[in-house]
Amino acid sequence: MVEKKEFISVVIPCYQEKNHIESCLQSVVDQTYGQENYEVIVVDGMSTDGTREIIQSYVEKYPNVTWLDNEQHITPVAMNLGIKAAKGDYVIRLDAHSSVPSNYIERCWDVMQTTGSDVVGGAIETQGKGFWGKLIAYVLTSVFGVGTSFRTLTNYSGYVDTLAFGLYKKKDLLDVGLHDEGLKRGQDWDLNHKIRKRGGKIFLDSSIRPVYYCAESPIKFLKKSFRDGYWIASIFEKRSFRHLVPFFFVMSIIGLAGACYWRRHNAGPLSWVFFPLWGYLSIYLLVAFFYSLGMVRKSGWIALIFGPLLYASFHISRGLGTLYGLLTGVWLHAER
Repeated sequence: MVEKKEFISVVIPCYQEKNHIESCLQSVVDQTYGQENYEVIVVDGMSTDGTREIIQSYVEKYPNVTWLDNEQHITPVAMNLGIKAAKGDYVIRLDAHSSVPSNYIERCWDVMQTTGSDVVGGAIETQGKGFWGKLIAYVLTSVFGVGTSFRTLTNYSGYVDTLAFGLYKKKDLLDVGLHDEGLKRGQDWDLNHKIRKRGGKIFLDSSIRPVYYCAESPIKFLKKSFRDGYWIASIFEKRSFRHLVPFFFVMSIIGLAGACYWRRHNAGPLSWVFFPLWGYLSIYLLVAFFYSLGMVRKSGWIALIFGPLLYASFHISRGLGTLYGLLTGVWLHAER
């Protein structure tokens, strides 16, 4: 039990999460911040897999847990419903696919007071189960996989451009117009961008370590990667360079392949293009192979075969998603 502090609202959007919502909620109700000092608002997208029954059991057991319906099944809509219903002047967003240590709320609050930051969060620890889950988790925590981000900055504390599962001031969220409901993905980045644009500071503290449970199937992983890439296109001009690297990677392959095709049909004097294309892909696979060495400890030597393929599939699927989003005009539906 801690002394009475500012009241904080934890908003959790979810849909069809029967395998994760219980561990998520249990981690939140077990916080050291004191249950009288925070509420938990679960916004469910009309789940039909048993998720709602689990949520209801927590609502009945814990007086600080409430439940809202999200008939549109869209995450930013769920977040906006939760924020508008929040009783606290501060809001934390969590995912049903996550869990947090028992001091999560308290640490976020203390760091916000110490640093004077507008948003506070931590470095995500990505975990997966089974052979593929462990490989996918490794890709998502690798600098080669996702760049320097809140997934890889495990030993860094300082200001960043964005983070996940952060503590926000409700007033700031209202002032920037809440989440863009036209963005099915990437809404957190967009929200953080709007806060930074107003002069807000986002602080990542490496001692704050939420856990995110990734996909355990390569098919689900690559489908999600493509969708994430697609929605990157919706706010293309706001994204940092690391989000756009897969798109430029795919475009460079398409460009070199097009030059090869042109040369093969004697349409131009580009006899040298064959070497750059295969050389480019060979260098990529060598780097992917190098970064896959770390997978061996968890998944065995077979990871050296599947690791590079998973990296390549991840980057290409995300890049193709962005390309498809740009070509289909998804950016026309986002707030500018």
